[in-house]
Amino acid sequence: MAIEMLTILLVAAGISLLSALFHKFFVNQNDLKQMKNEMKYQKERANAAKKRGDKGVEAEASKEMMSLSGKQMKMTMKPLMYTMIVVIVILGWLSTTYAESVINLPIPMPTLSWAFPFVSLTTEYSWFFWYIIVSVPTTFAFRKLLGLEQ
Repeated sequence: MAIEMLTILLVAAGISLLSALFHKFFVNQNDLKQMKNEMKYQKERANAAKKRGDKGVEAEASKEMMSLSGKQMKMTMKPLMYTMIVVIVILGWLSTTYAESVINLPIPMPTLSWAFPFVSLTTEYSWFFWYIIVSVPTTFAFRKLLGLEQ
């Protein structure tokens, strides 16, 4: 059980690092930061126009925010696609390799269920939940360490 837990931890951390590296090398961080600042400015502009009752300026600022949002989405789509290819392949491998595995955590965590009281505490999880528990914080950590825009 411990070797399975460690293997999934390393795979999840590896995918998180790979995802952050794809984002770092395929997205121009300066352009992304400028876009976010421009979106913030346009939002403030739209809110100020709304308070003044200036529908024209509000609509113009909203239109600009939509345009910037589309550009930002295009910019971040490339690393996301590369990451998804890797994730699909590796999750397929993990699901066949660890399908019957149960990961025992030292601390009970809440779990949703269909039976009353709908929430229970358990220490046993499937490989997938362990993967999620590990990948979320490691992704945030690697993105922070690499100085990526959130």
